[in-house]
Amino acid sequence: PGFAFVGQRQVKNQIDMLMYTDGLTTFSVFIEEATGAVPEGVAQRGATLAVMDSLTSGNKNYRITVVGEIPVVTAQKIAQNIS
Repeated sequence: PGFAFVGQRQVKNQIDMLMYTDGLTTFSVFIEEATGAVPEGVAQRGATLAVMDSLTSGNKNYRITVVGEIPVVTAQKIAQNIS
């Protein structure tokens, strides 16, 4: 709650980026089709973190990456609830 969708664009071939903000901070969700195993985990540099997760929809696998200055738990919940 509190975050609003502010835009979407394609950043590379078949990588969609969704952007959200609450007026103070922003985060982006990157969705790309994956071939093979998808690495999962958390990386942080300063205040910015990245959470990677996987999603299977139909017979396709996707890599979900959430990047922003938000708490780790929040980013993990976002990544796990993409459908």
